[in-house]
Amino acid sequence: WKAYGTEKEAIMIAAQKLTMTTQPSITAANSLGRVSVAAVRLALSIWPAHGKAPALVASHVATLLAISDDRKHYAVAYPAEPILAEAAARLWNGHFEAAQACRIDESVPLILNALANQISTGLIARGERGEII
Repeated sequence: WKAYGTEKEAIMIAAQKLTMTTQPSITAANSLGRVSVAAVRLALSIWPAHGKAPALVASHVATLLAISDDRKHYAVAYPAEPILAEAAARLWNGHFEAAQACRIDESVPLILNALANQISTGLIARGERGEII
């Protein structure tokens, strides 16, 4: 990460990549950007057969672990990475919002609503026993 400048600059770049926005912001991020923040913070399992899994790799810094021979199933994860974890924590807490306009009590519902939507579409695996609930 030193190639990206200071630690602050590296965290800013990571936040931009997580949210796919030029000014990292939970309010400006789309649903996948919000889910990527949650996935980093909560170590979520991404469903391999979901059509949006490749978009997380292409646009939201997810790591592609494996791909099936027919290229229909993608093993995707957000492995522990300190700079991404710090960027996700700052996004979660609203630290990148303009003049701190978005507080944690506003950013968390946005993230959790996006997470609930993606659980219902099947992008986020509920677990074999429904443990995500």
